[in-house]
Amino acid sequence: MRPAVALISGGKDSIYATHLALWQGFDVRAAATVVPHPDSWILQYENVSFAGKHAEALGLPWIVRESPAGEESELNAIRSVLEDVVDRHGVKWVILGALASEYQRIRFNYVARDLGLKVHTPLWHLEPRGYMKRLTRDGFEFIITRVAADGLGTEWLGRRITEENVDELISLSEEHSFNLAGEGGEYETFVVKTPLYDLDVRGRIQGTRFVIKGVNVLDYH
Repeated sequence: MRPAVALISGGKDSIYATHLALWQGFDVRAAATVVPHPDSWILQYENVSFAGKHAEALGLPWIVRESPAGEESELNAIRSVLEDVVDRHGVKWVILGALASEYQRIRFNYVARDLGLKVHTPLWHLEPRGYMKRLTRDGFEFIITRVAADGLGTEWLGRRITEENVDELISLSEEHSFNLAGEGGEYETFVVKTPLYDLDVRGRIQGTRFVIKGVNVLDYH
């Protein structure tokens, strides 16, 4: 028994990591989200207020905190939300969707260690091309919600990335030399389909962002 909390943003990495942990036998008892300042260096900001729809679809309680700007404030918010989950659900593990950012992973590890929690990062150091192929092959689909790299124009905003078209994104990343998995902030995402459920996502393009206005859980598989 490995009771755990999944830290989720709604983006591809945290949602895929959560599902992998479930498949690996973790007893995921809750999902948690910190809503940061738009200029956060640690946490995803884009559309995280809708991350709870993934918790709802998984039948998990969702615990959320908001954080003002600044690394110390964000770490305090992470600590607060994890303390709350420990108190309510007795978790011993934290599921984190970190891929390659030592900056992010180290800071989460510090907080988890202080609370006596272990961190599980099932995506850590996966090769980007193989990761994106595996993600979409496993039945996950996501939309791009922010673009910030040469080669990624606004025509990609709101576009659903699937197993059928992920090669287009791969080719573009090779042509323009940006990180395929978006680890450098080249783009942000929101998951709209998993092997367990589908989400109906409505929003509109505003500049270089696809701003989500509403999300409904559509279907359970």
